[in-house]
Amino acid sequence: MYRSVAMGDTRDERLVNGRPRELAVVRILVVDDDPQAEALVGMALAEAHFERVLEVVSTAAEGLRRIEDDEHDAYLVDYRLPDGNGLELIHEAKAQGATKPFILMTGYGSGDIDEAALKEGVSDYVEKHMLVTHLEASIRYAIRDWQAGHALRE
Repeated sequence: MYRSVAMGDTRDERLVNGRPRELAVVRILVVDDDPQAEALVGMALAEAHFERVLEVVSTAAEGLRRIEDDEHDAYLVDYRLPDGNGLELIHEAKAQGATKPFILMTGYGSGDIDEAALKEGVSDYVEKHMLVTHLEASIRYAIRDWQAGHALRE
């Protein structure tokens, strides 16, 4: 497991006057067994308009354990993992009560995976070769949608 910055708890700061606000720091759990995952995501978010803390784990099992801790604002999950696939991980996490946004990424894009991801309720689906151009917006929109839904439920 890797943590690029020590993570603090900012959960109380997510609503201002009962309304969602932009997060000053976005905490992202990356579940990907690629040794270059941190560098790839870091490069894709180099010009992002938000600060970020990345935590990288390499297996679905470790990802599920970290998701259960509910310390992140979004989850970036690779489709192919050494102990399963990203859709199985997302399904299991949601079955256990995870509500934060999931973004599925893959280097092996297909219409079938895209359709399955949407059926599973992921916030977005991004092919790895498109991370630099799509990841920042994908994360921002996913978190903004989650915050708005959370505020309405509250």
